Amino acid sequence: MRIFKFFLLLVFMAISGNLFSQVVLPESIEVEEGKPVMVMLTASWCGPCKIAKEKVLTDKAVQQELVRFENVIIDIDSKEGKKFLSSLDKSAGYEGGIPFFLLLDHEHNVLASKTGLIKVDRFIEFLKVVGPVEIAADDSPEQLLPARENQVLQNVEGVQVQVNMEKDNVEPVVFKTISRTSAVTDNAFLQKKKLGLYKACVYYGWTVEFQPQVNFGWYSGSDEFDKTRTGYGFYLGARKEGNKGWDYAAGLSFDSWGAKSSKGIEPSIEYSLRMPIEVERHIVSVYSPFGGLALADIKLRGGVWGGVSLANDTPFAARKLDAGLQAAFVWQMGSFDLSIGYVRGFVDRISSPGSKAFSNAVTVGVSLNYGD
Repeated sequence: MRIFKFFLLLVFMAISGNLFSQVVLPESIEVEEGKPVMVMLTASWCGPCKIAKEKVLTDKAVQQELVRFENVIIDIDSKEGKKFLSSLDKSAGYEGGIPFFLLLDHEHNVLASKTGLIKVDRFIEFLKVVGPVEIAADDSPEQLLPARENQVLQNVEGVQVQVNMEKDNVEPVVFKTISRTSAVTDNAFLQKKKLGLYKACVYYGWTVEFQPQVNFGWYSGSDEFDKTRTGYGFYLGARKEGNKGWDYAAGLSFDSWGAKSSKGIEPSIEYSLRMPIEVERHIVSVYSPFGGLALADIKLRGGVWGGVSLANDTPFAARKLDAGLQAAFVWQMGSFDLSIGYVRGFVDRISSPGSKAFSNAVTVGVSLNYGD
């Protein structure tokens, strides 16, 4: 029976991708034997890391879970932090982004990992992957198994896992920290701070985006106007972080256009206001080969828009309303985006019989993001 249990445990760990993935903690960190470990990778320049320390790790409900762990915070810019990164196996899940959270069992085998800022409720779910340590069901009381392994036995034998912990009288959690100077400190607790506007945007997943852009456009349809149209635009919007790599955005775009008639009429100016609603999909992140620093995030963006002409001195009777689709390729570098997009209108702009003019444009813009 014991051989059968062991075989099931090996199968479970192999399926989860953590078979024989064991982590060696820095030598200067002393942890209590027999306890699982929560490791956080951070850096002094990392804004989301500071928010995680001030908002998430200081939360009372989170600390009620962390009390079961040995808690380690490692600065990746420290000498020991760099050494620790180089020792991490790929199966640990680290791809260069921080904050990075790693859960280890009592033997320091990898059980789960997460990258990025995690809200309180999801972080608690993440910590519950490692349940309370229990004595094994066989005749070896000295053998300890974390709840993830117990779950395998529970499915086989129906053993009920009991959690006995007084959550009302939890002392502040001790965090063993390796700072940038490689000094090891035991912090009785992390300081909880009120979130400012920027940190609140980051924590709750909101980004305010301002983008100046250059427009290269043309009319499709009849040849009433020269197909070349140039102009500029400004976009102001808000983006909400969604689940599984999807974001949602909405905003206002002001566009100015200059065009000339094929009949030699003086150049005309058109001003319009568009209101796009978009979704954004994260495709891949690009990391530096030196130290795993995140360089860029490549995304695709697309959606619908409606617009209205604010002023138009073109020599034809133009319709004021327009609507259509737009899409963009986005290269995000920290708080800046470089985007190349295409805008297509579906409303015939010219009300004259026998003439058609559908708006088309290629846009190139650089945006500043408040909250990324």
